[in-house]
Amino acid sequence: MRPVAILGASALAILLHEAGHVAVAAACGVRVKGVGIWWFSPYIRRERGAPWQEVLITLAGPGANLLTACVTLRIGRDPELCTLSLAIAFVSLLPLPCSDGLRAYKLLSSIFRTIA
Repeated sequence: MRPVAILGASALAILLHEAGHVAVAAACGVRVKGVGIWWFSPYIRRERGAPWQEVLITLAGPGANLLTACVTLRIGRDPELCTLSLAIAFVSLLPLPCSDGLRAYKLLSSIFRTIA
């Protein structure tokens, strides 16, 4: 892999991840207040939604990366973007502190406790 291609694909994969969160928040009617970067991690600030909206918005970032990987794999272009999108989706879904995976786990646990 070429270093420039890796850097560009990383930036695009991260941008698409955050765009996924923003797009689904907007589709759910949840107002996005801002987008930024803290240390080396991008984030969005938004209003809170209903629990089901929170789950959708949380999973939208990794979902955007999985969609990106599928599209790039299907068209046979940009293997760096495909690989990095898969990596970002996978790491995002791990239940690590400050990750989409841990947030989704907590949200889904809360929803299922309420139902049961």
